[in-house]
Parts: sequence; structure tokens; C-alpha cells
Amino acid sequence: MKKLMIASCCLCISSASYAETNWYGEVSVGKTYHKPKLSQATGGVKRNLSLPSKDADHGSLDKTKITDLRIGYHLSPHYSIEADWRRRGWEARGQRSYYEVEHAKNKHKAVMISGVYRLPLPYKMQAYAKGSVGLARNSLQGRLAQDEINSTSYAKRTQTRAAYGVGAGVNLALSKNISVGLEYQYTNLGKSRSAKAVDGSRLESRYKGGELTGNLTFNF
Repeated sequence: MKKLMIASCCLCISSASYAETNWYGEVSVGKTYHKPKLSQATGGVKRNLSLPSKDADHGSLDKTKITDLRIGYHLSPHYSIEADWRRRGWEARGQRSYYEVEHAKNKHKAVMISGVYRLPLPYKMQAYAKGSVGLARNSLQGRLAQDEINSTSYAKRTQTRAAYGVGAGVNLALSKNISVGLEYQYTNLGKSRSAKAVDGSRLESRYKGGELTGNLTFNF
């Protein structure tokens, strides 16, 4: 009986210890290769608008840095599930007479669920592939120049869209609880649409493209 109790206690302690290392948290920052595109839609007809490049002489294009916060659980040595919050966006400003777009601001905030397949490698490294689905809250607003004096304003509008992504990466364990990694992911956070202007037109944009991030993972 005593042996059975001791064995049971050891099994519980072992299970608790294993459970503690199943959870992990991750912070990711990086760069997007998504090129912002902006269009004006009027009565079902769209036309593309020119945005200034980054640090242009008469305008600017500021891409919001990628920020991901994740919490995950290892189902087995090869499979994990993650929930993460993502932030993306861009803002453009153009000087009248040089650009029609005086101002445009696009934001994306998404909640995603991901399935991850992991493959151990030598030298404490690990490769993985992942697929993600979720919902994104997208907003868009802006102002277009009509002539040297007048402008058309588009108020902010926020909508929820379906989102998805696929990616792959590699991790290197620095210790039992900390690892660093590099990840490439294709992400589609859906379309953004501004409110309608007085003439019935609206602005539209879509976020989809490649992303490269550096990751810091904590096991707990």
C-alpha cells in the first residue's frame, strides 16, 4: 500500500512538473513586406491612389511596427496551439500639389488561433510550421485633395473581418525557459473601408503580405 501511495505521489509530482513546462508566452516584433495600397470607390468603380514613399521629399509613409503577443500550450512534443493578439497598420501624409492623398491612416488589430507543428533539430534548435485563423478589427480614415483649396474627408470606420495566415520559423533554446527565433509569415487581415464622404465615395485598403519577425519565448 505504501509503495502504491509513493508511486502515486511521484506520478502526480511528475505530471504537475510536466504541466508547468507546457505553457509558454512569446513576444514578436518585426517588419512587414506588405506594400500599402489605397483606392477610392465610387458607385462600384475603383481607382488606385498614389501614396508617397517612406521619407519622400513632399510626403511620408510610416508603417506601424509589427507587434505580436502570444500564449501557447504544448499538446505534445510535436504539436502546439497558440492564441495571439496582433497589431499592424500604416499612415501616409502627402503635400498638396504633389499628392492627391493628404492623409490616410489604416489600423489592424487581430485575435488569432494557431496550430503549430514542431520538428526538433540538432544544437538545441527547432523548426516549425503554423497555420492561423481569426478575426481582425480594421479601421480606415483619410483626406483627399480636390484642388488647391478644397479637400474631401473620409471619417474613420471600423469593421470586423475574417483573417488567416501561414508561416514557418526556427527557434534556438538559450536555456530551459528561454528561446529566441526567427519567423516568416504570410498574413491576410482583410479589407478596410472608410465611412462615405458627402459625394458617396469611400476609401478602401487591404492588408495581405509577408512578414518577418524576431521572437522571444518564455516557458513557464
